[in-house]
Amino acid sequence: MRLSFISTAMVVVMAFLSCQQSPAQSSSSLLQLQGVPEDRDNLAITRLLNFNDPNTGAWITPTGEAWQPALALDAVINTLQRTGNATYRTVLDTSFARYKNRRSPSYDDDGWYLNTWLRAWDVTSDVKFLDEAKAIFSGLTNQWDSTCGGGLWWSSARDYKNAITNELFLLAAAKLHRRSPNGTGAGSYYDWAFKTWNWFNNSGMINASNFVNDGLNSACQNNNGTTWTYNQGVILGALVELWRINGNRGYLFKAEQIAEATINNQVYAGGILKEPACETTSCGGGDHLIFKGPFVQGLARLYNADRGNKPAYATFLNNNANSVWNTSRNGNNTLGFIWKGPVGSPDMATHTAATLLIGGVALLNAGGEITNPPVATNGTFYEAENATLRGGLGTESIYAGYSGTGYVAGWNADGKWVDFTVNSSTARTATVIFRYAAGAGNASRLVFANGADIVANQSFAGTGGWGNYATISVNIPLNAGSNTISLIYNSSKGSNNWLNLDRIEVK
Repeated sequence: MRLSFISTAMVVVMAFLSCQQSPAQSSSSLLQLQGVPEDRDNLAITRLLNFNDPNTGAWITPTGEAWQPALALDAVINTLQRTGNATYRTVLDTSFARYKNRRSPSYDDDGWYLNTWLRAWDVTSDVKFLDEAKAIFSGLTNQWDSTCGGGLWWSSARDYKNAITNELFLLAAAKLHRRSPNGTGAGSYYDWAFKTWNWFNNSGMINASNFVNDGLNSACQNNNGTTWTYNQGVILGALVELWRINGNRGYLFKAEQIAEATINNQVYAGGILKEPACETTSCGGGDHLIFKGPFVQGLARLYNADRGNKPAYATFLNNNANSVWNTSRNGNNTLGFIWKGPVGSPDMATHTAATLLIGGVALLNAGGEITNPPVATNGTFYEAENATLRGGLGTESIYAGYSGTGYVAGWNADGKWVDFTVNSSTARTATVIFRYAAGAGNASRLVFANGADIVANQSFAGTGGWGNYATISVNIPLNAGSNTISLIYNSSKGSNNWLNLDRIEVK
C-alpha cells in the first residue's frame, strides 16, 4: 500500500506544518496534505546538517564520533535517494572521507558504519562504499567464535555477546549476498547470513513475548536486559533481507511478531513509541537518545516489503511523525527525545532519530528504500571524469547518483568525445558497460576503439531525468596491452541529443 495524499496549495501546506496533530486516520487510507512529509524532511535535514562540519565531514554528537554519525548519514541518504540533490551527495562523500577505515574496539560501532556504506552503495552505485563495507565485514568475521554456540563478541574485551552487534552483522551479511554475491558455500555472505540468524534465533535473546533483550549472560542465557528499541528494529530489516534472498515468508512473520510486540506494548497512549527506559527516569550517556531511529527505520523496511498486508505499520509511522513534529519540536526545528512531547533538550542524537522517522515516511511515499540494489561485478571501472576529454568537454557533479566525483556533461556537438585508456593482459573481446543519464530523451553516439568503428550509432535510451542512470553494453575487441575506447559525438553517423556519461566498466 502506498501512503496516499491529496493536493493542496502551498499556503495550506505551511499552515498544516504549524497546526496541531490531525485526527487519526484509518489504517487503510492514510490521507495527508500533499508535500507535508517531504517538506518536514527538507526542514529536518537542513537542521541536521547544522551538526555537520562541511569541511571535515565530522558530526557533532553527544557520544563523540563513535557510531551516531552513521545514523545521521542514513538520514541524509534517505533524502538523497528521494530528491537526487547533489548537496546531500557532497555531505556523504565528505563524511566518507573522514570515517573510511575507521575501526572500533566496540564492534557494534563498526556494524553501524558497515550498513550505512551499504545504503550509500544502493543509492550511488559508487564502488568505494561497497569496498569499505566488505572490508569492515571481513574484519568482523574474526570476532565470531564458538562461545555460546557462536555469535560475534560485542567488543575486543570478549566478555559479552549481545543482540545489536549480531543483528547488524546479520543485516550486512544478507545485504552483501544480494549486492556482491560470492556463492553459498562456507564463508560466503549467504552462509554467514543464515548461520547468524540460526544462531541468533536459537540463542534465547528473543524472549517469549517476542522482544529482543540486550544480550546473553555468562551462562549463555538471555540476560533479561532492557528491550531497547534499536534491538527491536535492526532485526526487522535483517529478516526482510533474508526473505528477499529466498522468498520464505516465515522471516516476515517472525519480523512482524517482533514489530508488533513493540508497537502494541512499548508505546504511550495513542501508539506513540517510547524507549523502555530513560524517558521517565534519567539515564547517563547519550547512546539511548538515538535508539528509536533504527526501530522506525526497520519498521519502514518491513512495511515496504509487505505493504498490502500490514497497513497498520504505515499508520503507526505517520502518527508518530505527526506527534514528534507537532509536540516535540523547538523553534529552530530541532526534534526531541520524547515523541509525545514535550521537546525537552533536543540534540543531534534526538534529532537524528526523529529525522529517520520523518525522512522514512517521505521516502515511503517515493517508493521506499531501493529493493533491487545494484549488483557488483568483477569488471574494472573507469570513471569518465578521469578520462581524456576532447573538444572542450567538461565535468559536473550537479545531479546525484553518479559514481566517483562526477560525470561528463555539456555534450551535444561534433568534435566532442571521451577517450578511455584500457589495459588488457591478453587479446580478447570485452564487454564494456556504459553508465549514463539521458535526461533530455533518447541519445546516440559513435562507439570507437583502437582506430575502428565498433557501433556507428549506439542508442542510449532516455532515462526520464538527469538524476536517473542506466547502462548499455557493447562488445569491444581489445588488444593485449593498451587500448583506447572512445565515445564520440558524430552527427554524420547519427549522433544526437545531450548525454551525461558517468563511467564505463570493462569485463
